[in-house]
Amino acid sequence: MSLLTSNRLQFTRLIGFTAVELHPCLITSFVIGYAQAVLVEKHGVEQSLQRLLPSLSTVCRHTDVVHLWHEGTVLHGCRYDWVHHKIRPWGNDLPVQCAQCGHVRSWITVQGNNGASIISCKTSGCPAKFTFNRDHKDWFGGEVSGGRWLKVAFPTI
Repeated sequence: MSLLTSNRLQFTRLIGFTAVELHPCLITSFVIGYAQAVLVEKHGVEQSLQRLLPSLSTVCRHTDVVHLWHEGTVLHGCRYDWVHHKIRPWGNDLPVQCAQCGHVRSWITVQGNNGASIISCKTSGCPAKFTFNRDHKDWFGGEVSGGRWLKVAFPTI
């Protein structure tokens, strides 16, 4: 799903969502807030997202937000990832079930070097482990549901 601002059938700005099975009822408050801030009040998109995203707990655990825009012939883009040190380390989803031992929601988190998150299965004797490194990302907006939003820039095309 996307919110599209059109210019002669070519988009100038596009807001999209990354959830494979997006539940529209969870993003209605986002759509209304976006429409109010950007379309009615004429605030900038990035400024509006920075104020809007931290206020919406339904969006953060459900989907990331993608923002694409044109400046002349150059395409810019970024993704806003919700990060929680136990639920979504550096914006990565954890599996519900451990593939090694079969236990459900059995993860513990430890801080590694340079901000990395090391996720291990807490089941005795299970060797399952993940490491998520902190890439160069910028915090975006305030805290929501114990996590924060990160802005991850795409390469310019």
